Amino acid sequence: MFIEMSESSGVLTSSREKQSTEHNSYYEKIFLAELRQSTRKTDEYGRKRNAVDVKKSLKQLIIKLDSDISPEVILADFILSEFNQGSWKAPSTALRFISNIGRAWLQVTRQCDLISHDEGAMSEVYSELVNLREKRDQRAIDDLNKFFIFINSSYSLPLPENMETSGRQQAHVRSTTVNETAFLQLIEDLPKLFPNESPHTIKQLHLMLILMRRVGLRPFEVVKLKQSDLNTVNLLTITVRANEYYSVKSYSGYRKIPLSALLKENERNLLLAYCSNRKQETQNSLNRLLFSSDHRFDRLFNINAIFKVVSSALSAYMACSCPMYQLRHSLISYLTIVLFGSDKSLTRLTPYSHEHASRIKDVLLNGNTQDDFYQLSALAGHLSPNTTLSTYCHFTDLLIHEAGYVEVSKYDINFWANLTNVRPSTADRWKKMVTNDQSDKTEISDCFMKGMLDHHLKYIQKVGSREKEVTSVNKLFEINNQNHLLSECDQILRKFDRGVEISVIATSLAQNFSWAESVVLAAKKIKEHNKYWTKRGQSRLYPTGSKKLTPPMVNSAIEMTDCFTISKRLSTLPEDKAAEIRWAANYLFENKQHGHNYVNFRSTDELERYLIALSPIVGMARWLIELVPLEGMLPVLSRWIESEGV
Repeated sequence: MFIEMSESSGVLTSSREKQSTEHNSYYEKIFLAELRQSTRKTDEYGRKRNAVDVKKSLKQLIIKLDSDISPEVILADFILSEFNQGSWKAPSTALRFISNIGRAWLQVTRQCDLISHDEGAMSEVYSELVNLREKRDQRAIDDLNKFFIFINSSYSLPLPENMETSGRQQAHVRSTTVNETAFLQLIEDLPKLFPNESPHTIKQLHLMLILMRRVGLRPFEVVKLKQSDLNTVNLLTITVRANEYYSVKSYSGYRKIPLSALLKENERNLLLAYCSNRKQETQNSLNRLLFSSDHRFDRLFNINAIFKVVSSALSAYMACSCPMYQLRHSLISYLTIVLFGSDKSLTRLTPYSHEHASRIKDVLLNGNTQDDFYQLSALAGHLSPNTTLSTYCHFTDLLIHEAGYVEVSKYDINFWANLTNVRPSTADRWKKMVTNDQSDKTEISDCFMKGMLDHHLKYIQKVGSREKEVTSVNKLFEINNQNHLLSECDQILRKFDRGVEISVIATSLAQNFSWAESVVLAAKKIKEHNKYWTKRGQSRLYPTGSKKLTPPMVNSAIEMTDCFTISKRLSTLPEDKAAEIRWAANYLFENKQHGHNYVNFRSTDELERYLIALSPIVGMARWLIELVPLEGMLPVLSRWIESEGV
């Protein structure tokens, strides 16, 4: 699985090769012609087509492409999502987007393996699109940013680090942060996730993930570290710098990071023990790789292969899209809370104890006279704090929310300017409003916080949701000790189908707004996302043509009893079982045959995991498992039985 990457790899293909002069390719002619045909203004009889006609044609085109992730599917799916959300209402809007951005997107990505793209590769794609797009107006920039945010939320590809601002404002991002339970589960499951690898390789994977999670190294930086980059003599530090395997992205990429404060004690001991053994393997040659897929030679790990497995596991643990690069994002988000957040948010949102957080803060800020936030930006290897805030820090709105409860003069004016992405003069005016006014400090601070928050929320993008409304920061502090029942989910969806606002629904059921909103968003995703469709374009759960989010009712008293039992067991389910239940439910929605009460499994391992995952809520007496030969395909079945040992 782990091999040295060749120069012909999709990630290593140069931009000049991507932009070859072969403009008569399939993507430029055949697919674009089909896409424009799907979004045309009139039909073959000259009658005007509406949004419903366009959505139907786009669904058929996506099914025809028969691909999970490709530049063509992403482009068609984005256009479809814009019509589904109501953002686009006329075919002409789609045609304009195809001309301005779609054609350039296909030209740049025609030879790319998108699933393996990291932040650097996506930043390169973004830059080339900026240079190639026909119109350079602000609307084109906004459309391009919206397109990449959709790619991030729907296909788990990283956001570019060089996204241009929308007007004068940065599109700050709210996305998934990997909690400590999920990370520890990932470490525990490494032998299962990589069953063909040796214990030595598993140990290296363990340490590489720790460096991404605790230190914030980029994946491609981790695999190209040399032993000379790690200093274990005095203060334990690691230096990220150029070598024959790696060129730093900019001067900010060269940095020295203090490991002693960032790592936990057991992780620090594990790293030191590994380094000692590695020196013996290499006969104390500091010029050798720190991590190698073959301990006898310097052979780079294939980070793309690791990325696919780890991303899939994290997504299962978190019950939402969670690529491997979110380990780095999570660290930056947590460190912003450590440096600038309250004790309450430190306890609730980060994996650090107060002692560990204090040690991190002392090391990062000790002896530095620059703006505090620049220290965090330098740790991440970014040229500008705006990059750190806009793409990596997923709690910027929370920090502003808490600004009203701390002494405003405590932080330099550049901190407030960077946090809200305004001119320093504007932030200075806000700050003087608080520090110069000797009246009611509480009232003035509240006004200061509210003004900044209202200004900031106009420009924050909530990644992972198709809703236009911005999530209130108060949700981060909601304590939910209630047990939710399936019957409540049914009531939420039925009332939403009748046009009742989510806030009204939540109030009537005495539930948190975030809970009701999550139920609606989950139902929308299951109904609208193409991964839950059959190849014929039918929903696996909802009746064909149904406009409701409420799933159909069960057909018998036995099934109703099963629903009641499942609901009762779910309400008392331990948290450590929830991730596997979510995985099993997602597997069911992706693989259930439309109109049939059975699921096809690709291997006995998947069947075993599925049964074990659902065992806490579905008794074994309720299962019926059959091996049914497919007519005319007996050789396939025999090979499956032989390979799986059935």
